[in-house]
Amino acid sequence: MLYLRFLPRLRPYLVQMVKRESIADDIIQDAFIRIWLNRIKLPEIEFPTTWIFKVAANECYRTMRTMASKPVFIELEGSEIGSNHYTGLQETQYKQTREYIQEAIKQLSPRRRQIYELSRLEGKKPAEIARELNLTVSTVKNTLVTTMESIREYLSKQGITLSASMILFLLEKKL
Repeated sequence: MLYLRFLPRLRPYLVQMVKRESIADDIIQDAFIRIWLNRIKLPEIEFPTTWIFKVAANECYRTMRTMASKPVFIELEGSEIGSNHYTGLQETQYKQTREYIQEAIKQLSPRRRQIYELSRLEGKKPAEIARELNLTVSTVKNTLVTTMESIREYLSKQGITLSASMILFLLEKKL
């Protein structure tokens, strides 16, 4: 019953986050498995809709972290870049996209860039960043989400559409 009730709202929310329907569908399945495993908590949850969306978002972040850590194939202007091979043209596209991402990061406000770098470069959790910068955890999480949106928007203006996990992959991958 919960699945049927929340699917129409959860699916667009997750598709917007990961940019691929098939990945969003997998995340929804994982989220509802987690909800099922924690069903005993449901009666005591004050805001079940918020909780369900939070479970789904957490599954989404978990999936994106997993995807970013695996060797994957991505498409840039119709070319595949893989972990083991790519042509000179593909390497150029790959490097150009990384440069665009770096430019987008440079355009962030100093505070956003600091939070982003603490999270992505130093691998700190939102709670650690919040303590270090004397912010709330929700402020750090919201900043990270809006920062990724800002980077994707910048890339979009350059004619490149990538999911957050692909952006992270490109930033972490060394040529």
